[in-house]
Amino acid sequence: MKLKKALLTGLFALFGFNNIAIAAPESLMTISPGSGLYAYPQKFDISIDISSLQYLPSPLAPPYYDPTIPGSFVRINAFVNGIDATTWFNECMQEYSMPELNSRLLLCKVVDHTPFQPGTNVLRVEIFDGMEINSAEVVYEFQAAQLVAKSLPYRLNVQGKSVNTSSGVQVTYGQVVYISATGTVNTWPSNPSFPISTPRGTQVCASTSTCIMPNVPVGALMVKIGEYGRWMYAGTNYRLVADRPGELMFGVNDKSEQVATSDNIGSYQVTISK
Repeated sequence: MKLKKALLTGLFALFGFNNIAIAAPESLMTISPGSGLYAYPQKFDISIDISSLQYLPSPLAPPYYDPTIPGSFVRINAFVNGIDATTWFNECMQEYSMPELNSRLLLCKVVDHTPFQPGTNVLRVEIFDGMEINSAEVVYEFQAAQLVAKSLPYRLNVQGKSVNTSSGVQVTYGQVVYISATGTVNTWPSNPSFPISTPRGTQVCASTSTCIMPNVPVGALMVKIGEYGRWMYAGTNYRLVADRPGELMFGVNDKSEQVATSDNIGSYQVTISK
């Protein structure tokens, strides 16, 4: 973009149009949430809409966005208050695509390690897609320092009608935690003949069902990392290796319609440990 602007400026000067103002090009990507006042940087997810960047490879995955690998087609750089934060951004960045909506997002889960500080933080992201540099910038004001992560072991109750139960436990990329669970949940109270579920679940949902996790038992305990993470079958005992940083969230496998989960009764007692 800078090259284009310089060329236009030179052409205008050549033909004597020195007084013509050149409008700044509109950014083809946006950062959400936008500039504003927020509480804690630890409870903060950043998404970048890259739907308009037509020259980005799809899916966007290493080594495309890795600036340390020679020959990488795409360069993604991030700065906080003018200081290079690219390493942090690449660690937490994940792509989410919705082809039916022609939508592509980069989602960065800001968890226990973040370059943001209390006060004013200017975040700037630049993406070179092989054709030009696109950039977007926002200003965040944070009121307080980062939340203190919950220590392990940590225990919580997951209600039978849970879909996204926040644990408050943050994991980092590659961290290993162990999840154990006890208790019972009734996923069909109006049908006395339907079995009561343990964290392992009861009968398996069909692959064509509308269960949150098809091919996994109804009533089974599920876990995911972050609101946009993928669900994993936890059952009674599960060794989780974090494939991304974020907060552990729990749910009970049932049909995805709210009416199917809202009548569930009972709960699971879940322990998260090192």
